[in-house]
Amino acid sequence: MKNPTLTRKADISCARCGFSGPVLQHAPRHLWADLFSEFLPKLLDGTFFHVACPRCGARHDSPFAVTLVSLEHKCKITLLPCADEQSRRAARAHMKAPGLREDPVLVRRIVTSAEQLAEKFRILEHGLCDKRFELLRIRAEELFVHCGELLEIRFVEWKSTPSLLLVTAGGMRVHRFGGLQLKWLSMRISLPEYFLINRNWARQHRWRFVQDALLGASRCPLGLIGL
Repeated sequence: MKNPTLTRKADISCARCGFSGPVLQHAPRHLWADLFSEFLPKLLDGTFFHVACPRCGARHDSPFAVTLVSLEHKCKITLLPCADEQSRRAARAHMKAPGLREDPVLVRRIVTSAEQLAEKFRILEHGLCDKRFELLRIRAEELFVHCGELLEIRFVEWKSTPSLLLVTAGGMRVHRFGGLQLKWLSMRISLPEYFLINRNWARQHRWRFVQDALLGASRCPLGLIGL
């Protein structure tokens, strides 16, 4: 079992105070969510991945990759902060390598930010399909143009319920998914597996779902248009 308190050196350059040099950070290579659940709150709010400047305390993003594993939720998510093509190839090889024989049907994903890791884990934690959510996200982006300047659409947990957060120039709104919506989101899409499931994946594969009664409707089929 990997030690969740592994310490590594992170090189930072602080724009606030000018400090430049190595800083020790607790940065495990693997984090087993089922065994070390006390780390999850910090992981899901992003603070787990911060490095503090030793001179002024300013926060910096961690440069290290970390893999979150949960056998309970059947997922293995690798965060690659510097996701150049070489890093992605190495991560793909790692994901395909034998291991985790306890459960061979894990959903394996690569993300490039702490925010994406938290969102991806919350989706899979609720037993939902992240591919369907990405398809829904780009559809919702088209339908919410009437709300003003659309800044972001995210999957969140609101009062313990899976929800959609809409961020615009005018503020934030939350839509709590209903039973039919959750049923639709929970249906696993059986396509060849990809590790990077994001907006780009959704745009590239959207043509497969042009007959989907929900995604293809002229008005928002999930009741989201009334936000």
